[in-house]
Amino acid sequence: MTSQRHEQQLTAEPKDRTAPDTPRSLDFIRAMVAEDLRTSKYGGRVATRFPPEPNGFLHIGHAKSICLNFGIAEENEGGTCNLRFDDTNPITEEDKYARAIQEDVRWLGYDWEDRLYYASDYFEQFYQYAVQLIEDGKAYVDSSSEEEIREYRGTVTQPGRESRYRNRSVAENLDLLQRMRAGEFADGEHVVRAKIDMASPNMLMRDPLLYRIRHVHHYRTGDQWCIYPMYDFAHCLEDAIERVTHSLCTLEFKDNRALYDWVLQNVGIPNPPEQTEFARLNIDYTVLSKRKLIRLVEEGHVVGWDDPRMPTIAGLRRRGVTPTAIRRFCDMIGVAKVDSRVDMGKLEFSIRDDLNQTSPRVMCVLRPLRVVIENYPEGQVEWLDAPYYPHDVPKEGSREIPFSRELYIERDDFMENPPKEFFRLAPGREVRLRYGYYVKCVDVIEDEDTGEVVELRCNYDPETKGGDSPDGRKVKGTIHWVSAEQSVPAEVRLYDRLFTVPDPEDAPEGQDFTTFLNPESMVTLTGSRIEPSVLQDPPGSRYQFERQGYFCSDIVDSSGERLVYNRTVTLRDTWAKIAEREAGRQPGGKVPKSETTGSNRAKGGTKRIRVGSAERDNRVSRYTKELGLSAGDANVLADNPWVREFFEKTLACYDNATAVAKWVVNDVLRVSKSVKDEDLALSHAHLAALVQMVEDGAITRSVAKEVFSEMAETDTDPREIVQRKGLDKVADGTVLDELVSSVIASQPDEAQRYREGKTALLGFFVGQVMKQSKGKLDPEAVKSLLQAKLSE
Repeated sequence: MTSQRHEQQLTAEPKDRTAPDTPRSLDFIRAMVAEDLRTSKYGGRVATRFPPEPNGFLHIGHAKSICLNFGIAEENEGGTCNLRFDDTNPITEEDKYARAIQEDVRWLGYDWEDRLYYASDYFEQFYQYAVQLIEDGKAYVDSSSEEEIREYRGTVTQPGRESRYRNRSVAENLDLLQRMRAGEFADGEHVVRAKIDMASPNMLMRDPLLYRIRHVHHYRTGDQWCIYPMYDFAHCLEDAIERVTHSLCTLEFKDNRALYDWVLQNVGIPNPPEQTEFARLNIDYTVLSKRKLIRLVEEGHVVGWDDPRMPTIAGLRRRGVTPTAIRRFCDMIGVAKVDSRVDMGKLEFSIRDDLNQTSPRVMCVLRPLRVVIENYPEGQVEWLDAPYYPHDVPKEGSREIPFSRELYIERDDFMENPPKEFFRLAPGREVRLRYGYYVKCVDVIEDEDTGEVVELRCNYDPETKGGDSPDGRKVKGTIHWVSAEQSVPAEVRLYDRLFTVPDPEDAPEGQDFTTFLNPESMVTLTGSRIEPSVLQDPPGSRYQFERQGYFCSDIVDSSGERLVYNRTVTLRDTWAKIAEREAGRQPGGKVPKSETTGSNRAKGGTKRIRVGSAERDNRVSRYTKELGLSAGDANVLADNPWVREFFEKTLACYDNATAVAKWVVNDVLRVSKSVKDEDLALSHAHLAALVQMVEDGAITRSVAKEVFSEMAETDTDPREIVQRKGLDKVADGTVLDELVSSVIASQPDEAQRYREGKTALLGFFVGQVMKQSKGKLDPEAVKSLLQAKLSE
């Protein structure tokens, strides 16, 4: 058995970025840069920067900014692009995010060389600039309360009013600023504001905040500082300190440009950088708001930031998307001045187009159906040569695949009474096995108890190996297969779009964006079989599973002989479209199966046996119609006897089918993969107790996840774990009120934006409160109280 590939490693990324197939047209930003170079506006220099805040993982929207900023630097001789962390808010920022961001940028193929910077490195300079503004009479310390500042700011139709502290003397302002820095005052007791114009039509210019007090530990500077600059004050100064020429940001910062220019002008920066805004990326069937992504993670809707359903770069990488595909997608959508939504199909096209040229082809049977070739010699194994790439892909390499008497084919590749346009296997029909022989179905075997088809009996034509029949007969269908004995067990995760609607953020009044989560965004198949040529490939290897789609071995869960594959993107499936049309279904529906009863004989003299499993269908029907389970959960339970048994026994302990099913399908199934089913420590009664605690409101779901991790290893009673760790849900209204008030007070800018109509920030505040409480508070109670307090 041999296996050769043209490449050294499946997972090796290209060292150089592939240029677009056609010359790049100059978008408005590149045209501006070209004009600045022509006029030597910045002495012939081009210096950009990518300035993320380390408070979460990067997503596909950030990739657009990364490609733009680093791309412009690369396209111009001597151009540079800095990686800089805007770490001015210690409440939400962590070192793990900074490290993850660096990994993502490198993975995309960009290098900041020795230009890694942090806003926190400039804290002393920011402070001195604040002193300068106060000394020049252009800033002051305001001791008004948060409510007074909000009230005095005015509205979009009415001018604001000056604070009574606006005309403090320079000496008093400097004294207060020094004492703020020394830690004499509590959070929110004083702020530093620019002295601009309280009647400005741009509300951001109505004496904006420059500094606030935060007695919070900073992940880099520790407790050295207890006052921190506001983003609008720090960001422009960072650009100036680093001698950035072109400060590129998304359109939501358009109104901030006036303050950007005001700060630089009034601290005396010569030849200051220029801020230019471009349209942010909005893509269908997902969300790119960092606050909403945080909610998806913290509320347990996904399994971490690198969940392959997430639009994060880490999630896309784990799903099997390549850096080249992302860069080509960003180049395809271009840079515009007006916000719009991008069809998810464009991203999928870029992924599919890239993987088509780079992924070796292998065969994997997702839902196996056993086939016995009755006229093939028992015990014989034949090794067939199969190319890794089709003729239209300019790559070489092949492997040998074992052919034997017993095979597996896809269950969907067999129908007893097929419609006219179904060309796969059926009783009395002949098809070609990919790289192998013609086979003809002569018999169908079913389980006597369940009625499920468990085996097909076929004959093969030994004269048709690897090609057509010598007698000139043709077959219309070619199907893939694997050897039953030599194939390898695999878990396959079929990922789909995370939401069921194109714009989940455009939810009707009273509905949350999570209402539109797709319950079938991940379907796990635990009984799949794959050809043995993949056994030596490392995690992260990418393939095209022939006739199925593009897949990647999971970089987290694949190890040794445990093979886990994530579907990256599907192939076009003509039959699925035909079946959907005939069934009157929308795209994404299931291919209909034929169900027959009785003892009639099928065409070709084969034994007439019912195709499909009546018992399985009855189970799915019971789970969906009687118990109210989602189709995804019902199918997982119906297809996996052990999981089904665990569900039924747990349900007997706690009669809440939908809640129990979610835990069994998503959590029990996940942890069971690392051990044999019979070795799983977790008991049905203890899982039932945990689910009931969540449903009764005794603990939050995030706490339950923590408890479940320990239960899975020790089978400890969840009530004991909760009591020992003090994880009971906080029901004390005083504690809730204090935490909510504290979070609102610590986020004055976000609170003001919420009150000015940015109600989507509610999710951010909920996340902050839940984080402070370590998940012990009731999210609904938190949400209600936040809404009340933010509306005061």
